[in-house]
Amino acid sequence: MDNKDLNNLNSSAPQKVQPSVPSGSVSSDLEALKQRWPANSAEGLCVRRYGDRESFLKNFNPGRQNELCHPRYVDFIFCGVAPELGVVERAYGRPCLESWLMIQLADLQEYFPSQERLTTQQLEQAAGLIANQFPLMKISEFMYFLQRVKAGHYGHFYGRLDLIHLTAALQDFQAFSARCTRRIQNERRLR
Repeated sequence: MDNKDLNNLNSSAPQKVQPSVPSGSVSSDLEALKQRWPANSAEGLCVRRYGDRESFLKNFNPGRQNELCHPRYVDFIFCGVAPELGVVERAYGRPCLESWLMIQLADLQEYFPSQERLTTQQLEQAAGLIANQFPLMKISEFMYFLQRVKAGHYGHFYGRLDLIHLTAALQDFQAFSARCTRRIQNERRLR
């Protein structure tokens, strides 16, 4: 996407992602997570905003990509309240982050027709690599990246999901993300 395309993106953000768990049904897991993190820390805000691990996974499941990653929500995608991968790891633990990444990657794999499927071990390794290499990427950005992969912005994936191609595309996406973030921040300053 070139700069002309960046200017055509609408920058309004969605109001707020609501937790899937009703506020009256607080689990002991959620209480333990709330006690672990100060309310004003990034991790504490994440837990209070999205609930326990299960609620977090439901809020950001692949089925919500079209809703959360619509270009009209570009503010939310790049500058919104969605937590960074590293914050999710600290707030909910590494297994939760890797599970979330594996779910997202498995959904992407389903998008590409192929007889050759990635093994669980390959998905685990990819999730670990992404968690290590991109801790500052917001989960909304990662979901938007996957939408862009599905739309063909990073070339074709022939035969099966190629993880090296995918992580190279993720690096390219970071430059795109930085441009979008700068544009949004500049627009906010001018308002």
